[in-house]
Amino acid sequence: MSIAAAYVSSTSFTVGTDRTADFIPGRAVRCDCGADGIKYGYVAQSSYSSPNTTVTLDSTDSQAITANLVSVMFSRVKFQRTSGNIPLDLLWMIRGMQTVVVTYKDSDEITLQPGIVHINDGTLEQLYKCPGFDKTVSGLSSSTWYAVYAKPPSDGSRILSASEIEYSSTMMMPTLNASKQGYYHGTNTSWRCIGFFKTNASSVVKPFHVSGGHFLFTSDLTTSNADLNAVALSSSFSTHTALVPIGNILVDMILISAGSASTALYYRKKGVTDADGTYLMYAGSSDETRGLIAVNENKQFELRWRDSSSQAMSAWSIGFRFPREILSA
Repeated sequence: MSIAAAYVSSTSFTVGTDRTADFIPGRAVRCDCGADGIKYGYVAQSSYSSPNTTVTLDSTDSQAITANLVSVMFSRVKFQRTSGNIPLDLLWMIRGMQTVVVTYKDSDEITLQPGIVHINDGTLEQLYKCPGFDKTVSGLSSSTWYAVYAKPPSDGSRILSASEIEYSSTMMMPTLNASKQGYYHGTNTSWRCIGFFKTNASSVVKPFHVSGGHFLFTSDLTTSNADLNAVALSSSFSTHTALVPIGNILVDMILISAGSASTALYYRKKGVTDADGTYLMYAGSSDETRGLIAVNENKQFELRWRDSSSQAMSAWSIGFRFPREILSA
């Protein structure tokens, strides 16, 4: 059955009433463009705003519609497929494509490795393919964490490019959206977080590596970038904040004692009611250890010596484990 339609652009049109259940992503459509003939395409997305439904076509696999558009029809059996007759999402999964990974390129570039990204904009859930490319980052502040986001292409396509990659400083770190099962930007709610990077004191990207869900800096440790710089601890727990982008994660930390007494170091996640804490190391003069420290939503953890000691401790956050909701497509 033909449905009266109004032209909006070469890749979009409107139809009356709420027809979002009919024009679902991937569904094939037939567009009667009058004197310009019949055009065929596939739905990328549709949204309803009274009194009309706006339908956007996939710009990659659809023919351009014209201003002579009169009506449209949709197929209940034909969906967007590859030339091998396999749905795109299934093909990407068969090929073993993993979630896109953000890595270091150089002082003003990051690299997005090939992969897929799942984005839920609140109306539509879709998988997008990242073919792999470099992204230039500019206008950076010094010693600042940045979150990297992927957003849906404005033309309705399923392929990401550098223009769909945004980055935002510490003032707008992502938060976990449980219903969307991912970390999203607080204001631009269709931007999904896919990674992080940090700048040094010279406002350039610090070298880092990402592998197996683990973010790790590759640069040297200095007193200027220490989480704790020779801070005196006691036998009572004291609160400290890890220099990481988000909370509720495991922080990869190096700890070095600065005193001469021999005693054991314990830690606990801030807010956990554990009188003793978890053993980290037995420390003497300049002893060091490396461990995973759990932090709360405010990136806080607590440290104490086992015995009555006031010797100092230095610590560096050298990396962290990504939350599952960032790693999953």
